[in-house]
Order: sequence, then C-alpha cells, then structure tokens
Amino acid sequence: MGMGHVPQDPIHPHGQSPQFQGRERRGTSVGRHSGSERSDLTAARRARARWGEQRAADWYQRNGYEVIARNWLMRGGELDVVARRGKLIVVCEVKSRANNNFGTPLEAMTTTKQHRVRRAGYAFVRELGEQGCSLRFDVATVLGTQLTVYEDAF
Repeated sequence: MGMGHVPQDPIHPHGQSPQFQGRERRGTSVGRHSGSERSDLTAARRARARWGEQRAADWYQRNGYEVIARNWLMRGGELDVVARRGKLIVVCEVKSRANNNFGTPLEAMTTTKQHRVRRAGYAFVRELGEQGCSLRFDVATVLGTQLTVYEDAF
C-alpha cells in the first residue's frame, strides 16, 4: 500500500452493528446549561429586549414623537420602534445588554443588521402610502438601565 491508498472494503462491514457510525446522544455534560436553564436565559433576554424597547418608545413620546408601530414584522426584517413627528418617520433599532462582557450594544449593530433595518424601514414607508415623508434611522442602546439614543445613526 502506498500513500493515498483507499481500502476497497467498507470501514464497517454490513453485518456489524452500526452503533458507532452515528453520533451518540447523551444528556448534557457537567457545566453546560440544561434545557430549562437555557430557556430561562432566553426568557430573561427577551424580557430585557422588551423593557429596552419600551424605554426607547417612552423616550420618543417625551420628545414630541408619536409612536406609530412597535415590533413591525416583514419577511426578513423587524422594526423595533417606528415614530413620527410631522413628515419625519424615525425607525429605531433597540439594542439591550446587561453589561459589556460581549461588546457594547452599539457594536451589535453590524452592517448586515443595518441593511435589514433599512430594507424593512423602506417597506414600512411604502406600506404607509404617504408621499413626501423623510426617513431617519436611529439606534437606541440600553446598557444595564442606561438608555442612549443615537439619532441618524446610519
């Protein structure tokens, strides 16, 4: 046999048990999250996101905007908060984090996410059907309990 030789016989002959041919499924290993712990983390993250979106919507209302949509969905995108003041439509993406361990909330606003939010924002304005509206894209970050709104972020 030389280098690169491929045996003609199958690695596991047909008569043998296929016990080791697939991945064995076992319980979670020590140190990993169990299913209920993972769902608890997911629920906590969703609650933080909803709380952050409510804070951002409240900020827009305090600053003279009318919130016209929250969590508006379309295929391939979602708008967290949509507000208006006169002919200005503001689309706000909200990023909430408990801490900076995995980067700041603003760093989570990648170019891919910006593209999705832009596409959804233009679809929202088309569905609104009003002429002469201008569109602005903001990012609201919630770090712990601190809200920061970046107007005209992208």
